[in-house]
Amino acid sequence: MSGVSAFSNEISLYDDEDEGLRIECSEKFVERIKRGLASGGLQSSAMRTQIAGTSNIHDWVEFDVLNGDFEAMKLAVIACLQQAGVTIKEESFSSPGEKHVRLDLTNVSVFDK
Repeated sequence: MSGVSAFSNEISLYDDEDEGLRIECSEKFVERIKRGLASGGLQSSAMRTQIAGTSNIHDWVEFDVLNGDFEAMKLAVIACLQQAGVTIKEESFSSPGEKHVRLDLTNVSVFDK
């Protein structure tokens, strides 16, 4: 992971053939991402906490994207982050039945509170 701080934050985007479109990220980014999705015509579910945060780290959450496709979701998320001045390094992973893109936020620390 050259070029990415060991303490950088990340956002994961999934398209799973069984579960559909999903985003996992710090709770800190949920409102901004949901606004970006909505401006692209995409709808999202309520967030669910996966990992409780600490005094200096927000909760790690997930939520579903209810319509659209993987590319539309990815482009909407990247656009809203770039508008906020966040720099991104994109990494793609694939397995049968699942697309996964991790967006490493190179100028945003995981210690985000």
